[in-house]
Amino acid sequence: MKLKFALSSVAVIVMLATTSFSQNMSIAADNAITNELRQEGVKYETRRAVLWVEKGSLTEEEIKEFGSLVNQGIIDIEKYSGIKFDNKYYQTEKVEYFISSKVIISHGSMEHKPFIYFTAARVKAKTIPYLHETTHIIVWESLKSLWLQEGFASHVQTYVSKHYGGYAGSPFNPENKDIDQLARELLKSEPGKKVLPLIGLNGTPLTMKNKEQSKIYTPIMTDRKVAAPVFYNLSESFVKFLVEKVGMKKMRKIFEAQDTRAGIEEVTGKSVDEWKAEWLKSLAA
Repeated sequence: MKLKFALSSVAVIVMLATTSFSQNMSIAADNAITNELRQEGVKYETRRAVLWVEKGSLTEEEIKEFGSLVNQGIIDIEKYSGIKFDNKYYQTEKVEYFISSKVIISHGSMEHKPFIYFTAARVKAKTIPYLHETTHIIVWESLKSLWLQEGFASHVQTYVSKHYGGYAGSPFNPENKDIDQLARELLKSEPGKKVLPLIGLNGTPLTMKNKEQSKIYTPIMTDRKVAAPVFYNLSESFVKFLVEKVGMKKMRKIFEAQDTRAGIEEVTGKSVDEWKAEWLKSLAA
């Protein structure tokens, strides 16, 4: 089964808690912005991306600069992950970015579309998590488990900005602190201890059929200031550990598995719990 949505680094906290009704409302809002910008916005196209920008929100120079940034970001994400933009899956050749003051929180499309919606003010301020959101679009097969999808997108965001260029724009690590040192600090806190059991679980709140089980994510859905940053940063540290230990080739095989935990054990020969124990031991050392 192919997943038909991509969650955002910032919007996920709101979106995970949505009902079917509010999900439809989110899609309707996105469609309204899409139609408005295509009819009245400024279009700027690069080799790998299409930007649709609300008139007056960015200068011509800012539009060109951001267009160059996302274009290179797509190339760099593909280079690091070894995964190409899936034009057969999306049935198009380019990622489309919709930039508007009407976008409240940055997020990817919840439909079968390579669309990303950005808040104009954060694009202007150069604090937008464009690498994170673009990773969700390119590496869409990683979206099966929440810790993996967000941890991997955050890891790619950090790695690419550090080694290839651009900026991270992480709302949960705005100072770009070393992720492992940050994880060490968080694990000593009460929020860290509460969130830790969520790292390594299968599924996401939107894909879990058991709604009671999905309530385990309530803390990170309702507490964006404390619990959500803890979850994202611990997820990134754990994913970074896995990438360094097993390599990107095996990570790509893990993404293909419908059952993340089973996939990790099959591909690596160790269970998620074994890897998690090693990760925690490495942080303690």
